[in-house]
Amino acid sequence: MGWGVEHRRRGRARRSCGSTWTERLGRYIVDPVLSWVLITLVVFAVRQAYARSVHQQRHGTREVPEPPDPVTLLPIYEGLASVPENAPIKLIGRVRAGTAAFTSALGGEPCVACLVGATVWHSKKVPQVVANLRDATAAPFTLMLPDGEVEVTDVKTVDCPTRKVARHPERELVVLARHKLERHADSTEFTEGRIVDGDRITVIGTLVREVGGEQGYRDQVNRLRIAGTPSQPLVLVKARK
Repeated sequence: MGWGVEHRRRGRARRSCGSTWTERLGRYIVDPVLSWVLITLVVFAVRQAYARSVHQQRHGTREVPEPPDPVTLLPIYEGLASVPENAPIKLIGRVRAGTAAFTSALGGEPCVACLVGATVWHSKKVPQVVANLRDATAAPFTLMLPDGEVEVTDVKTVDCPTRKVARHPERELVVLARHKLERHADSTEFTEGRIVDGDRITVIGTLVREVGGEQGYRDQVNRLRIAGTPSQPLVLVKARK
């Protein structure tokens, strides 16, 4: 009996306060200004959704293609007969090493260009990559073609296959020291690639003609050199087998 009386009393209290959800909704519906705002927002949202649906059905989802890499569009030459001068090109030939050849940074093998890759981990216990290094070194050499030769100097980038080599801690420290990462020597993985005498490679750069000499015009030296520019640095590429 006592529970029923209390329940009815609480029900009358809620109705007297107007706290039911129907009464709250009624207040918004009765208010003409709020009703107009709500209807306007709903209609606008429906029209926007319908317009997007129609546009996608008519035109579909079109992705804007990325522009091609300018390097891939450069003309490729394997001889000097029709090569334009003072324009970026790809020139394919064989390496003839000169007196400036050196030994590779890790393996200590003779080469004209060397690429060292290093994955630097924080430590053996913390599998977090601190840096991915690609150190390239190159010496001047001659690129031999069927109808002539071209001097190659001032190489900025070397792209060639790399592989693991025997560990040489003292040489590895020299590589890491250039980047101030010596403290990670024990947790760094190294690879090395080389371009050597006789390799068939692609040189990306600009062909220029250099004329010079101390004597008369007939005795002047006329040589071809492939060089880099600010927009297209000189690059050596050795194909992966």
